[in-house]
Amino acid sequence: MLVRPAPNLTYAGSTGRLYVVNANGRGLRRIGSRSDHSNPVWSPDGRWLAYDGFELGVYRKRLGSRRPAREVAPTQIGSEGAFVSSVQPAWRPRR
Repeated sequence: MLVRPAPNLTYAGSTGRLYVVNANGRGLRRIGSRSDHSNPVWSPDGRWLAYDGFELGVYRKRLGSRRPAREVAPTQIGSEGAFVSSVQPAWRPRR
């Protein structure tokens, strides 16, 4: 998995388009259509990917599925510009 920074990125960060690639370096596939994703993490079983949707929340995507990514932790925007941002996704063990 890799993050390819957007060409017009104006700050130092790992925000861009998400891609996965086979272990042999072939089969590069883009994940999602947006170019503002960051902090991707694999699920423990390797079938899911969770990532930040820059100022939009945390999303998860099942690899191999044609369904769009699902928002699992939204960023909440309140009055007077206050917001609670959902960032830095992590997986936890199932109970």
